[in-house]
Amino acid sequence: MKFGKTLRVSVFESWSAYYIDYKRLKQVLRSDIPNGNGNPSDISDVWGRFDSLLRKYVTVTLSFYEASISGSESVLDAIVEELALKDMAAVLVTSTAMQTRTKNAINMLSQLSEFYGINYTALRKIAKKWQKRHGLQQPLPADYVDSIWPLADKQREVTRIGVLLSQLQVLLLRLDVSGPLTTSTAASGGPLGKLSPSTKDQTDVI
Repeated sequence: MKFGKTLRVSVFESWSAYYIDYKRLKQVLRSDIPNGNGNPSDISDVWGRFDSLLRKYVTVTLSFYEASISGSESVLDAIVEELALKDMAAVLVTSTAMQTRTKNAINMLSQLSEFYGINYTALRKIAKKWQKRHGLQQPLPADYVDSIWPLADKQREVTRIGVLLSQLQVLLLRLDVSGPLTTSTAASGGPLGKLSPSTKDQTDVI
């Protein structure tokens, strides 16, 4: 299956506005082909449009990615704080809502890992296509991909998401299986205590 089709079937519909538009970038890349008047676009003009559009897409993609990570961290921190401050009766009343919030954050993070991977692949592939078609006339800078995608260490991002997922899954397990956590559990350094602070304080945030 060609990558363009793989990308299309991988898109989460509600996030479609935040993906790199691989098809549009390919159209720009090929715009050196003569137009209806038989006049090809100048390579410098093609490069300017291609580079500008790609940077715009990457900015949108990474802004959404970072906002989603921060949102999950906020969910974790807020629930941990709620559990630490409330008495048992109050926690029993709100435990179902907390489970729902935790499950939603877990599902979102699972999708976010795929979102990161497919968009980073789109960036690398479209850069490779440029180099193949226009590399002799307008070669890409050696560090082009890393310069516009500062989260290029994929394993680091996998770990970053994994740590946060693990924290949320531990929290959900405690809410589902053992019942609401008490403040004494947190104070004793039990599972709740280990959940705070969130992953943003445990891993390097790029």
